[in-house]
Amino acid sequence: MEFHYQKPISTALKSSLRKINRGVYRIYGAPTASISTELTLNGRPVIFLHNPKAAGTSLRKLLGVHKQSHVYPREKLSERYWLNCFSIAAVRHPFDRFISGYFYHVLGPYMGGLVKAYGPMVKDLDPFQYLALIEHENGYIPAQTNWTHFPSVTKPRVDLLLRVEEADKWMEQFKNAGLDMTGRRMHHENQSDHATDTRRERLNLSVAEFSRLRDEVFESYKNDYEIFGYDK
Repeated sequence: MEFHYQKPISTALKSSLRKINRGVYRIYGAPTASISTELTLNGRPVIFLHNPKAAGTSLRKLLGVHKQSHVYPREKLSERYWLNCFSIAAVRHPFDRFISGYFYHVLGPYMGGLVKAYGPMVKDLDPFQYLALIEHENGYIPAQTNWTHFPSVTKPRVDLLLRVEEADKWMEQFKNAGLDMTGRRMHHENQSDHATDTRRERLNLSVAEFSRLRDEVFESYKNDYEIFGYDK
């Protein structure tokens, strides 16, 4: 299927307005309800940065973030507030994250921004076409460093970096960081089936095609693989 990457004018206008807002946030930006948690650490506000398709819904509920947002810290916070907050973000193996995004945006009931911008043909994309689309449309499943890193020499990365693959250790990691998690319980929501054969069958790909998809996702997200130490 031939796919044309052309968004409506209204979407482009919204993008321009966001760029203007970013300049204001870099100077004055303070934590909002979309990243603020119910926790503090040694008097510092604790913020959660929701990297999509990396257990964010479960973490948001655990930490008491009352509004969902995938905002980048560099677009919402001034460096002063960034340094004053204790920040948390989670990352996930890039291929697993990509597959989760495809299941959600294409195979699932999702009818959000991608479908509104590009039309119902989004729901008919194969995994390779979907990868091409999200490479073109950078606002959906971009590099995970958008949530884990900040343009600051003093603190270039979040204070606590979690891995989805180590979710069973998260409560211990919170405790080791000094966070009081009394009365809080982790609920794993929107979990995906990680079995290779099951995913390959759902994607309707041959073994060779599935291997090629791994290669292409690796090339697209090479920095995430290298920075977070994930194997191809």
